Order: sequence, then structure tokens, then C-alpha cells
Amino acid sequence: LARNNITSLSPLEAEQKFNATVMIKYIPRRVGQLRRFQSFFGSYYLDIVDEFFALPPSKIPRDLVSIIFQTRWQGPEQYPRHHYSEVEHWYNSYPRDLFLDDPEEIPPIREIDVSDDKNKNNNNNKTKASSSSSSLRMATVWNTLSWHTESGCPPINDNITRHVIYDCIEEGFDISAWYTKYIVRHFQDDEKAQQEERAIAARIMNDTELGTGYMYYRLFRMYDVLVVPTKNHTLKLKYSNVQRAVSQMRSGVPVLLEVWGEVLEDFMERYDYQCAFARHNTTGKFTITSKVTGERENMTQSSFWTWEQAIEEMKKPEIRQACQRQALEIIKEYSPTAIGKKFLRSVGYQGDFDC
Repeated sequence: LARNNITSLSPLEAEQKFNATVMIKYIPRRVGQLRRFQSFFGSYYLDIVDEFFALPPSKIPRDLVSIIFQTRWQGPEQYPRHHYSEVEHWYNSYPRDLFLDDPEEIPPIREIDVSDDKNKNNNNNKTKASSSSSSLRMATVWNTLSWHTESGCPPINDNITRHVIYDCIEEGFDISAWYTKYIVRHFQDDEKAQQEERAIAARIMNDTELGTGYMYYRLFRMYDVLVVPTKNHTLKLKYSNVQRAVSQMRSGVPVLLEVWGEVLEDFMERYDYQCAFARHNTTGKFTITSKVTGERENMTQSSFWTWEQAIEEMKKPEIRQACQRQALEIIKEYSPTAIGKKFLRSVGYQGDFDC
């Protein structure tokens, strides 16, 4: 299909007929060829993923192609006359972890010493506590400001930086190119530990069961909290997914999630995830369980912590522990097995699953 010009099939190809063919973010320009070879390719499905602009309804023949979306709004709002289904994206991980029920490793929750040290000069310690053992270590990863859809890391001001270290990691996706920078930062003046970690990193990158995915998880586990800001593009807020959040939840590190837009508000309505903050008004379309009364109520910005409140709350080990436990339950619905079954149902599989 990618050749855009299928004119014939070899005898061997003609014998291997399929029940369904899935096209990812792409549909051939010559739709007539899809019709010609449908007896070979079977039912056609188009997985839109994040192509919100390049695939208008007029380009997708309604009688020939069914569409798969990430959220429940895109179909009725953008493609109301097409046949469609909704399948979320599973979490990113690494090969050895993909089909495990539980993560191989769950990092412990550290105690943070936030007591005032009278021997410290407050004027020289406004932005960071003197050591990581007395600081809440937070990071945002995969937040590339050069992309117009990203909202950037929430700012840290002098009023909330005491006992907090916040790394806004704005790097390329190839973690092998920059991981050592954070080894030095994490282990500070311990050169022996830095050398050992570099050796471990080299082995991981050459291990086909671990690789890049595990390197990201290893980076995540250097921190006490992973902050996941929302995207800032209107269509991303409504039609995108929570893959970034659930991927980081799978690492076992407590995730502090920003809520903004339908995708995240829907997530909060479904799960009442505890560790969440808001910097923007809500849509008014969703409900949430009140932290005061325990009853369902309309979701508003005040339903969540402010950014400043969230940082103070995340210093408490019991809060991080509760969010870690809750997240590890939530991600079971985003495992490759769970999402794989849902995807197979969406493309017509009606049999049983032995997994």
C-alpha cells in the first residue's frame, strides 16, 4: 500500500489473503486500487493516531474504510458519517516488560527532610536545597518546547523552591545522546558511581530486551516525582491521548499530572487520580469525586491542586505512595495485552483470547 501504485500481485501474494488490513496515519491516493484488491486485503481500517489535519473526511471513502480514533469525540465531531471505533494507546515500555502483569521494579518512596536548617544561609539556598537527600527531586521528560503543541514546564518561583529540585528535560528522543549528562547531575561528585552507571547504560543499550525504553525508565527512577504537563494545541487537548502519562506511571515513579482539556478531564472522571493540578479553567463537561464530601460534583479548576499546592503535597511520602499505588492499578487498562485485545476487536476479530 505504501507504494501508492499497486497494479498486480505475485502468485505467492495472491494466495495469502487477509481478513483485515490496517493503514496507519495514511491512505493511498489511488483509492480505486483499494477496491480492486479488497478480496486480497480484506476489510480496510485507518488508524488516524495524531493526524488531525491531513486526513479530511472527503479523502476517506465511507463505504470502504473504517476509522480508529484515540478518543470518543473525534469520530462524532469530525467523521460523523463514517464507521469508527475508539482504541487508546498502550504505555511505552521496553521489550522484556511489555507482557508482564506488573513492573519488574517499583522504586521505593523516599522520605524528604523538609525541616529548616538554621545553619544554612537562606539567601544562598533559594533555588535548591543543599543535597538531594533533603530535596524533592522532580522532572519533566519529553517536553520539547520547539514543538508548537507543547506547553512547557511549569515555572518554579522562589516561594516554592526550598527543598525542591526540578529538572525540565528538553532533549531529543535519542536518550543515548544525553543520558550521561543526568548521570553526572544525579551522582554529583561521586565519580565512581558515575563510571559504574555509564557502564550499566552501555550494557543496557546493547541488550535487545531492555534498550532505549529501559534507559528512560532508569532515568525516571532517578526522581521522586515525574511532572506531566498537558499539550497546548486545541486538537491535541481534545483528540490526543494519555500515553505520556501512563508510560511514566508504568515506571512506578509517582506522576503529577496536569489537567487541561477533554482528554485529561475524561481521564480524571474515569479514575479520580489523586496527584493532579490545574493551571487553566475546565471545560465544564465532566464530574469528579469531591475531596471534601466524597460525592460526585462538576469538575472545575478548583477541583485540583494549584501548581504550588501540588509541589507541597508531593513532598509528603504518604501522598506519593498513594498515587504510586493508584497509578499501577490504572495502567493495567493500558497494557499491550489489554489494548491489543481492544484493537483486535475493532478490526473484526470475534474469537477468544488465550492471554
